[in-house]
Amino acid sequence: MPNRRAALVIHRLKPAPGRSEVWPGDGFPKAIPFQYNPESIEQTVQTGPAADDGGESLRLAGPPKTTITLTAELLAWHPSLDSSAEKAAAKHGVGHQIAALESLLFPTYAEMDRERSLAERGLVEVVPGEHLLALLVWAEDRIVPVKVTSLSVTEDRFDDQLRPVHATAQLSLQVLTVADLGFDHPGGRVASRYHRRLERVARDGTLGPLATRAFAPDTLT
Repeated sequence: MPNRRAALVIHRLKPAPGRSEVWPGDGFPKAIPFQYNPESIEQTVQTGPAADDGGESLRLAGPPKTTITLTAELLAWHPSLDSSAEKAAAKHGVGHQIAALESLLFPTYAEMDRERSLAERGLVEVVPGEHLLALLVWAEDRIVPVKVTSLSVTEDRFDDQLRPVHATAQLSLQVLTVADLGFDHPGGRVASRYHRRLERVARDGTLGPLATRAFAPDTLT
């Protein structure tokens, strides 16, 4: 079985009524794979808001806030590249990979131009359009919708035209939940599946009744 490669998969959202599709263009990648899986990822989980019910701290009103940070290595040449990726590498080095990552933090130019056109006519859009939905695909049971909140890129090798051919990208990702997206949103459905899988995986490693009693104080049994 070939090794699984982690990736950011870009989901094309159906536009809301009366809005154009938010997509940078036909050539924009539908996935940004990591050529080498990051050696480690850091996950920070902070409890969500407590329900306003007499200050009882064990009542949770929603899912936790989770942040994932990782460092990805970008190479212009790699055995896994297909012909189209090789052409892009010959033209841009790793510049096209960096640009794709940066695009996840920008509204599309078409969306900004649309807002400018509305402003010139004296119209103000109360709610901006949704941006691209990115999914962090790490393992079969670890696929989560994310929002890129920060990106730091170090380019350390260049070709004779000063195109970067090697870089490292430090990514900070906010894991999105049904509280952020809603249950009916495509990303919300992914978040719901991950939540159910999380509970299922936790049950697979649950201690048996005898071991549980050995760890539990009498006051809790």
